[in-house]
Amino acid sequence: MDIQQLRYFVAAAETGSITRAAARCRVAQPSVSQQIARLEATLNHPLFDRLPRGIALTDAGKALLPRAKRILSEYDDALLHFEDDLDQGVGRFTIAAIPTIAPYLFPKLLPMLARDFPRAQLTAIEDTTENLIAQLHDHTIDAAILSPPIDDPAIKLRTVASEPLLLSVSADHPLAHRPRAAVPDLRSEPTIALSEAHCLAHQITGFCASKRVAPNIVCRTTHLATTLALVEQGLGIALIPLMAARATPSTKRSDLHFARTPPTRDIAIATHKSSSPSRITDHLADLTKQLCERHDQN
Repeated sequence: MDIQQLRYFVAAAETGSITRAAARCRVAQPSVSQQIARLEATLNHPLFDRLPRGIALTDAGKALLPRAKRILSEYDDALLHFEDDLDQGVGRFTIAAIPTIAPYLFPKLLPMLARDFPRAQLTAIEDTTENLIAQLHDHTIDAAILSPPIDDPAIKLRTVASEPLLLSVSADHPLAHRPRAAVPDLRSEPTIALSEAHCLAHQITGFCASKRVAPNIVCRTTHLATTLALVEQGLGIALIPLMAARATPSTKRSDLHFARTPPTRDIAIATHKSSSPSRITDHLADLTKQLCERHDQN
């Protein structure tokens, strides 16, 4: 049974004639007759009584007709609204982000995506880079907002922004009133650092190593919020992403840009290379870029 057979059957049932059904469907009469015969063979029931002047539905034909009409209606509706469904992102879409990005982008990003794709079933996940890469491999998430480098040939990255890192100090720290920070300021100061489970921790370590600076780490935290709270209490300094500084302003600390060659991290949209192109993923990249640019301009 296929769509064309059902279409010929409905046309014949509604016109009461194989000839008129062929004219309606714009095909030769033998084609209609052959397809209806194949449909009858599939169902193992005759659908029409052949009369001297036309055809009439059998009991089997009468039973099939309403179902055939519903199937054709659904089929035609699918073709008609397919592009609209794509534009509105119909279906489930799971977005993920690492913990040093999710708290600062998700509160604005997710409502914007829900607005622009009202028929999508959006789900959000926050997890470490390692876990998100594994979930991209399993196809349990559709896209992740990460910070390269990602050493995995199966993962496709689209870099959307480069974000500076700032030096965060308590409000009463001697550095707090300087206009800019400098790399030497990192030497010997007690430093609050993120756990090495975070890619940001490795990025900061790499930057310090490139500048021949060995931070005096006095505490490692799991969350940036803890890092900032400890900085505000004067327990140490920290390197933090610009988006974290913009999202959590405080009179208890000062967040300084570096005067020269600031440390930065790239922000990218990660997908699995086997995943098909997605309009939601493209829009996710555009919105992420816009939000990162807003942080940079504030």
